[in-house]
Amino acid sequence: MMRIFFLAAEVSPFVKTRGLAETMRCLPKEVAKEGNDVYVFIPLHKPIKSEYQEKVEFMSSYGVMMGDGIIYASVFKYEEDGVKYIFIANEDYFERDRIYGEFDDAKRYIFFSKAVLEFIQMYGIKPDIIHANDWHTGLVPVLLKQYRKSDSYYRGIRTVFTVHNLKYQGVFNQNIIAGIVDTDLDVLKDQNYEFIDSINMLKAGIVSADIVTTISKSFRDELMDPHFGEGLEEVFKEYSYKFHGIVNGIDKEKYNPMTDKALFKNYDANGFKIKRYNKEEVQNYYGLKKDAEKPLVIMISRMKRSKGIKLVIGAIEEMVKLDCNFIIMGTGFKSFEEKFRELEEKYPDKMAARIYYNENEARRLYAASDILLMPSELEPCGSAQMIAMRYGSLPLVRKVGGLKDTVIAYNDDKEHANGFAFENVDQNEMYVALNRALKLYYQDEDEFNRILKNAMRVDNGWKNTAEKYIELYQNLCDE
Repeated sequence: MMRIFFLAAEVSPFVKTRGLAETMRCLPKEVAKEGNDVYVFIPLHKPIKSEYQEKVEFMSSYGVMMGDGIIYASVFKYEEDGVKYIFIANEDYFERDRIYGEFDDAKRYIFFSKAVLEFIQMYGIKPDIIHANDWHTGLVPVLLKQYRKSDSYYRGIRTVFTVHNLKYQGVFNQNIIAGIVDTDLDVLKDQNYEFIDSINMLKAGIVSADIVTTISKSFRDELMDPHFGEGLEEVFKEYSYKFHGIVNGIDKEKYNPMTDKALFKNYDANGFKIKRYNKEEVQNYYGLKKDAEKPLVIMISRMKRSKGIKLVIGAIEEMVKLDCNFIIMGTGFKSFEEKFRELEEKYPDKMAARIYYNENEARRLYAASDILLMPSELEPCGSAQMIAMRYGSLPLVRKVGGLKDTVIAYNDDKEHANGFAFENVDQNEMYVALNRALKLYYQDEDEFNRILKNAMRVDNGWKNTAEKYIELYQNLCDE
């Protein structure tokens, strides 16, 4: 048995703004199921749902040295599914309406990181592994090295750092960081934590952690390319020897067409007639003509360029000429939202645009659809393609990041195919791939259904992901 501490700025179901929160809900739970002692640390943010705020149990308060003085942390605990959740509270730092984007984010998250390290000594609960996530906890491996120098109790703790979102790197003024972490600025510079005359907390995590991971194998390789590396590609190259790519999973209990209560009717991999019943109900719900024979193409996505929205807009006039229905759900840039509203008005019998996100409706769309369109320009992992496969909707993706790792394209490997794919950021390539998929749907129903069964049988559960992480943890502990 190992003791693992996970650190994250957000954890579902307590508070969620993006995929990190879902990862921190599922991965620790699966690691705990394998017999490990698992703690998840999160700031006690004001937006945390009141139902959980009322359930947490106060443990104690203690001081945290923050360079210019001692700041007190109050600690609360909550346990569920074998995972111990530890909330770090401070009214000045975390009693805010937003969990990110404040003027003092550096101080807030360095305080959180230090409070976790103080917890170890305060309670005598020493982890084998500290698994930090994204820039918010990027200085944890750095701070741990400082703690080791003055207290031998911290020796032997190993660190894993995961990059989920490279767009946000935690870049702050050098002097501010040096003051907070209570060290000489030259030390931070010598350790190669600099980035354009500032200190980059994400870079610090990459440089100083024992192991670095990201959320798919292909994305790990892409990060060494200037097109994807966001200015850190040379850093990724330098530390590639400790850099692993592990694909995230999906919650197989939540996304299960046999039990999902959001669906009009439940079905399994042999329930093609019931799946088509779901299609007719969705067509009717969205104001499209009921026709179980007509293929339904969906896109459930944030409306921003990295998700391939510009490709869809560029090709939509040709796409609607194909014999299919198209439904898009999501929000994002206003210009994209307005364009899809216009297209819905122009082609009311062909497409529907829902400029919002609703979890139950999304699952109905997965269950009703034949093809999920996911033409991302950038996709570190992606979950929609794995959810779609679970419901028997074949993903049509661009070969990038986690999409490349999880979708076996029909044009590459017919026997094992579970979807369709195209190579480049090119609307014509996307259109050709969609046209090819629809032709297969109409011309060879048995073959299309065989691929659909392949997709539904793929095991993308979190257990597989957890097993890979546990192997990494164990290897670290054995060194």
